[in-house]
Amino acid sequence: MNEQSLSETTFPLNSSDLEEHTMKNPPSNNNVSKQVFAELLLDAVDESLSKLEGSSPQVIYALLEKTFHLHRSEIPRRTEEFQEALEHIFGYTAKLVEIQIIEHLNRKIGPVSNYPSEIDDLLLSEYIRVARSTISK
Repeated sequence: MNEQSLSETTFPLNSSDLEEHTMKNPPSNNNVSKQVFAELLLDAVDESLSKLEGSSPQVIYALLEKTFHLHRSEIPRRTEEFQEALEHIFGYTAKLVEIQIIEHLNRKIGPVSNYPSEIDDLLLSEYIRVARSTISK
């Protein structure tokens, strides 16, 4: 991918293009558009779900659609419902999936300040809201 600014990047990018672009040009918090944030979030979710043993992201996305009427593309807009669906699917281990999503997202956008780092305080939907508002200003 050639050296171009994030605002000049054409969409949609696939996940490897996004990863390559963010590695070469780590976004400053003010340069990430809402569309790019949504793509980076979905990429972080994909990566996290693909690391789960005994399941594939496609199976989990199918379950989200069939049971919770939540399509993958809606996750960035419906984060609370996504978080609740994860809790329903994974029970108490949902927290581990949420942590993975946050870690992958942090690698893409950088750490989000003003958010508690204590696991007991972790709420994925709240973290995503704070991250989005921090970088989309």
